[in-house]
Amino acid sequence: MILGGIALLGTIATCLFNCVDAYYMPGLAPINYKEGDKVELQVNALVPSINHQKKIKAIVPYDYYHKGFGFCRPDDKEPKQARSSLGSILFGDRIYESPFKLSMKVDEKCKFLCKSSIDDFQKWFLIGKIKENYRMDWLIDGLPAIQSQIDGEQEPEIASIGFPLGYAKDKNTVYIYNHYDIQILYHDVGKNYNRVVGVSISPKSKKTESSFLTKPNCETAEPLNLALKNVDQIVYTYSVTWKKSDITWSTRWDSYLAVKNSAIHWISLVSSFIIVLFLAGMVALIFLRVLRKEILQYNSNENDAMSEDFGWKLVHGDVFRPPQRLNLLCVLVGSVFALLGLLSPSNRGSLTSAALAFYMLFGFSAGNNSSHLYNSYGGTNRKSNVLYTIFFIPAIVFGSVILFNLILLSRESSSAVPASALLEFTFIWFIVTIPLTLLGSYFGYRKKKFEAPVRTNQIPRQVPDKPWYLSYPIVMLMGGIIPFGAIFIELYYIMKSCVSASCDYISASNCVDGVL
Repeated sequence: MILGGIALLGTIATCLFNCVDAYYMPGLAPINYKEGDKVELQVNALVPSINHQKKIKAIVPYDYYHKGFGFCRPDDKEPKQARSSLGSILFGDRIYESPFKLSMKVDEKCKFLCKSSIDDFQKWFLIGKIKENYRMDWLIDGLPAIQSQIDGEQEPEIASIGFPLGYAKDKNTVYIYNHYDIQILYHDVGKNYNRVVGVSISPKSKKTESSFLTKPNCETAEPLNLALKNVDQIVYTYSVTWKKSDITWSTRWDSYLAVKNSAIHWISLVSSFIIVLFLAGMVALIFLRVLRKEILQYNSNENDAMSEDFGWKLVHGDVFRPPQRLNLLCVLVGSVFALLGLLSPSNRGSLTSAALAFYMLFGFSAGNNSSHLYNSYGGTNRKSNVLYTIFFIPAIVFGSVILFNLILLSRESSSAVPASALLEFTFIWFIVTIPLTLLGSYFGYRKKKFEAPVRTNQIPRQVPDKPWYLSYPIVMLMGGIIPFGAIFIELYYIMKSCVSASCDYISASNCVDGVL
């Protein structure tokens, strides 16, 4: 009867699961706009992208309002930075308000943004960043803008997030995009409310003339070549087109999450996983068979005083001897257990935020495992073990962050972490991680000690001299070259598949002929 009830519940659950219609929530509440309501356009840091040779020429991102770009500011005032999570800041996002004025369902054509005068430094700075394939990242209603590669009659299926700053044909021909055709998709929710469900940008380079007496003319087909000597100003303009769409707010991220050539990608992943798993299983099987054989021989000859030591018996009394740097081993083991956690890519910076949050929360696991291992090996200086667990790894990481931060500050990069974010992170670490680590250490020392299967000798066994072919460098090389080769080959195919998938997101011209 019990089995019948379980089967009935399983059947009902299966039917319910088949009837459920779920969708992916990006973690943001929808905003309803009336016709004419202001829709904010935000700008993020500029980052380098791959070129037609699938290489990255730069690694340092820059703030949108960096003095070298000379972009338009909102009403010639200091732009207001949007509130971001700690993970988003550490990840490099620097989101600000923009001077663009968008209104729901109100089309604009060739609207003047500003006229930016550039000096020689700004001119060559812009040329350098265009040649290094820097891309701009805009957000409307929290939705990243994609580069439009289609006409107005179709909707994009695959998102190419961001759009290039410009493009260079040769050394003396460098065009900057100074006109932006913005197409925004909206979805009706009721009679008077609308939601933004898609954003695409079609950037263009135009040699636009403008003055206080005349409006800008965006119909010109002549691009603006920054490499010319007489270019000392840039006129920025934009157009806005609103288009009704059947895409709902709950599914507006589908175009960003879609991947072409997914079969190739998954084949590489599955084959890599199977090969690595097979090699690991084969090594483990050989090791277990040899070890089991030696343990059986050792147990059969344990009471035979005349038997000669061999195999496992030669080192059985030294295997579980505490290592020379017991404290360091315990700290590293505990810190590895603290890195467990879950990740969610739904929001900006969520990956970093989740990693930091779980690392701090798993301070209990770090203290517990470190203290238990240290106590099992007979460690006596418990306070030093606890202090090392608390400060050793975080001090190395924090010191590295400070060092890289100074380098990024010297390059005026937007990835430099603000002092307020570092103080916030330090404060959270002190009030969360340290108490949890202390609590975990307390329970770790109270746990039952790990008991070795054999007794450890009081005097370490003398290790005979090793032949040259068993020296550390050769053993490390020969023991690691086979798994390294297998992993390297499989990882190559994984990364190749990822690059191929990335090229589907980037315009075809960027992946083929280098002209965006």
